[in-house]
Parts: sequence; structure tokens; C-alpha cells
Amino acid sequence: MPIEPTFQWLEKATTVELTVALKGYSPKSLDILLCRNHIRVSCSPFLLDLPLKNDIDADSSSAVLNDGTLLIALTKLHEGVTWGELVFEGTKDVINRRREEAFAERTAHIQHQHEKRIERRIADERMALQMQMTLEEDERQLIEAKKTTEKTEAEEALYKTLADLPPAARCRANSDDDNISVKAADASSISKSVPISTATTAATTAHPPALPTRHVSIPPPRATIRATFQHTVRPFQTPARESTVSAEREFLLENKRSLLNKGGTDVDASWIRKKGEDFYNAGDYRSAISAFSSSLKTDPTMIEALVYRAASYLQLGDADNCVADLDSAEKAMEESSGGKDSSLRAKIEQIRAQQLKGEGDRRLKSGDLNGALLLYDAAITMTPTFIPAVANRSACHLAMGDFSASVKDCTLALKQLEKSDDPSLDEGFLFQPRLDVEVRRKLTDAVLRRRELALKQLDQSTESDAKGMASAEEEAVVESAVAELNSVD
Repeated sequence: MPIEPTFQWLEKATTVELTVALKGYSPKSLDILLCRNHIRVSCSPFLLDLPLKNDIDADSSSAVLNDGTLLIALTKLHEGVTWGELVFEGTKDVINRRREEAFAERTAHIQHQHEKRIERRIADERMALQMQMTLEEDERQLIEAKKTTEKTEAEEALYKTLADLPPAARCRANSDDDNISVKAADASSISKSVPISTATTAATTAHPPALPTRHVSIPPPRATIRATFQHTVRPFQTPARESTVSAEREFLLENKRSLLNKGGTDVDASWIRKKGEDFYNAGDYRSAISAFSSSLKTDPTMIEALVYRAASYLQLGDADNCVADLDSAEKAMEESSGGKDSSLRAKIEQIRAQQLKGEGDRRLKSGDLNGALLLYDAAITMTPTFIPAVANRSACHLAMGDFSASVKDCTLALKQLEKSDDPSLDEGFLFQPRLDVEVRRKLTDAVLRRRELALKQLDQSTESDAKGMASAEEEAVVESAVAELNSVD
């Protein structure tokens, strides 16, 4: 139910001021509505709903929140009128009717103002468009006038030049070098500036004198040359956006021992594998798979790429491809070093442990308890400090009714979780960050609850007959164990 906040009010000649205490709230959390004879301030869980005694000018009124205090200044519609009281006193029906009328009037006023703003904006845009069109038309007329003036000046200069030429030069002339024809100006226009007799003009027109031939020497074409460009040789055939010179140099320095006496193909494969590891560490498993596949096409004997690609498939839930890559990696290890590479062997076992643990989780949730137990045993045999596998095997024992084994696994998991600074706790998580505090807390709580349930059932089974619990109790225990597993995973 809404709570009415504490407020005070002060009446002045032209305004009525309200002070509302709203400590710890921001202006974004307030909803203020000022009407002609009603105000409402909503701020969960507070609600201030006041019917005013007299009318106010809602447009000129204001509300400001400062230092946890909301100051509302209400402008009186009729100046000089003394209210005496802030709240209107009347029956509930009258107050509701006044509120509805005020809200409807305010809503219509706001809608009207919104429409006026839209009309004003459209009018401003139309006026701006007309002004732009007028400006462009003025510029176009100015350019046309300038072009006309320049054309007129050029024609006048041409006519003046033709008028100043001697009579022989006004006739048609043929040039061998540029083949330009010049036509004599109109006889009437030329005669206005230079008087020429009719006989002379006729003789000149009938037998135009030949102009002397002018020979111009043209230089021969320039000799063609051929330019060659040589790009900087890069040992890595990868796009520039995927690598930099400094990163390539750093990679070569770190791996120069393993890259000695190797050609560019091996360097490229190692570089692409390193990029795949970067993709894997960034969580982009599909790009990592693509990079590892490219490096394996270049160098099929790169066992590290197979191991990393198997881990990427595992993160995407592709168990078949994960197992296939692990088998290929083990086969390649046997052929190359006889399977004596301990670091690669440990990584492969860690990935297999995770894959077995994931398959065991699926079987436990589907009700295949025996199959899940075998998978958990195999995963823990490969990686004894794999805490999630130990914790989930305790759930499997609990669901099967082997409460003593469940208590044993819970105790082992709790002992390993206590070693928060021991790096061996995270050997089961290949290339993954260590378990953070929140994940350890959730896992510890789940194991403690599971251990308590197993101890309780163990005490009950000791007191009961040799047949153990009833079937209903067994189903409840199984459902509880699976629920605990779902809460953690």
C-alpha cells in the first residue's frame, strides 16, 4: 500500500510552496503531475495525492529536487486570493469527480501543446526549405548572368580582333599544323570600322592569297619504362588485421628453438596454432577450431593443435569430434615419441576426464546410475583432484542408496575445496581460469547439503530392517540428488 510522504506547505501572495522529504531519490525516479486543482507525486513506495482547494496555473508551476527535498512552487491562478487551507474538503465522490476532470483537462492540454509543437516544427522545416530553395535560385540566376556577361565580352573581343586584322587575313586560312579554320567576319560589320572599296573586296574574295606554311617539330614519344615493386617478406601468411610485426617478432623469439631449421610452412602452422590458442582463451571456440584445422592442414603432425581442437569441441558440446581428436593425438604421440610426452599425456587425460564427467552428468540426470558411476570413476582415475567429478559422484552414490560412499566422496571434495590456494585444484579445467570464490561457495554449499542428507539417510537405514528404505523414500532421495546436481551445474 502506498505511503504518504511528510510534507509542509507555505502560502504566499502569488504562490503556494510545498516541501516534500524524499531523501535518497533521484529525479528520474519521480513522477510528478500538476493539474488545475490537483497534484500527484509518485515515487515508490511513496504517493502524494492532494486535491487543492483553489485552482493553479499548472504551466507556470515548477518542481525541483535538491538534496533529498522536493520543492514544488504552485502559481495561483487568481492572485491575491487567500487559500487558508491547502487540501479541498468534500465528499469522496466530489473529490474523485474533481480529480478526473482535472486529469482529463491536463491530458487534453498536453496533447494540444504537443500538436502545436509538431505544427511549429513542420512550419519551421517548410520555411527553411523555402529559404534554401530561394537561395539556390538566386545563386543559379547569378551564375547564368555571369555566364551571359562572359559570353558577350568574348564575342565582342573576337569581333574587335577580326576588325583589326588586314583584309588578307580575314579570309579562310588553312593551316598544316593545327588545321584551324578562321572565317572572315560579316562584310557589313567590318565595313563600319574599316572602309573597303567594293572592287578590292570582290577581288580578294575571288582569289584569296595563300598563307605561308609553318612547320612545327613534334618531339618523339617518350620511351616506356617498366617499374617493379617488392613487398616486405613476411614469415606468416596471415591477414594484416590478424597479426602485427611486434606480435610476430615476439612469437619468433619465444619459439625460435623449436623453429630452427624449419621452413616457412612450419612457421606458418605454428603461428596459426598460436592464433587458435588466443581464440580459445578469448572464448571464441568456433574460430579456434577453424585456426587449428588450418594449422593441421599445413602440418598434420602438430599434436598440440589436435589437443586444443579437442578441448574446443568439448566446450561446444561436440563429444564425438572431441574423442576423435583425442584418439588421433594419442596415435600420433605413439608414432612420434612412443607416448612418453608427459605434458601432452596430462592434457589429453584432463580433456578425457571432462568429457567423461559430462557424459556421466547426462546419464545421472536420465536415471542411468550405474553407467554414470562408471564414467565418474574413470574421470577421477585420470584426474584425482577433479572436484566437480568427485562432487557429482557423491550425488550418484546418494541416488543409488550407497550413503557411506556418498559421505566419503563429500568429505574428499570438501577437503580439496579447503585448499583454496592449491593450483592442483583446477587440473581438471583445461585452459580455464581457476574456480572463483562464488563458484567455490556454491559448490561447497551443495556438497554440505548432500553430505547432510547422506548422513541422515545412513542413520535411518541403520535403524530400519535389512531391506532398507521404502520405495517412496528412495525416489525422494534420487530426486533430491539430481536436484542438487542441477543446482550446481
